[in-house]
Amino acid sequence: MKKILTLILMMSLLATLSACGSELNKGPENTAYEDLPHINHYRDLKTYDEMDTMYILYIYALWCGACFSLTPDILTFIEDHGSEVPIVFAEEGANGTPPVQWRSYPTMIVMKSGEVLEGPVVGTTDIRTLLSDIESGTYQP
Repeated sequence: MKKILTLILMMSLLATLSACGSELNKGPENTAYEDLPHINHYRDLKTYDEMDTMYILYIYALWCGACFSLTPDILTFIEDHGSEVPIVFAEEGANGTPPVQWRSYPTMIVMKSGEVLEGPVVGTTDIRTLLSDIESGTYQP
């Protein structure tokens, strides 16, 4: 009986997932950053390295739900602290070699003068903590 129930549950789950089709891989299209500074190639970070100020490299994907959930926090940070600590965006598919190895979206890397101060910082909780620490002045690279 347990095997039959398990089989029914698995078939129901499979039917549900099949009905979703490719929609499973789609998240909300995040176009909130389209007018903000992006790099298309990681060598373009050189421009920011020459500014001799701390900045944040934010690697994200348009389809990433976790990235989308961070959007209000990131936009608020930019509004309040973007002139002091700029955020540079690298959308999925940026070319070249990133400054550190990273595995998933969203990822932040704190940099200054071409040096990685911290990172990769991965996931919504850790990224929110990083932004909060920078905002409050308690961030220590």
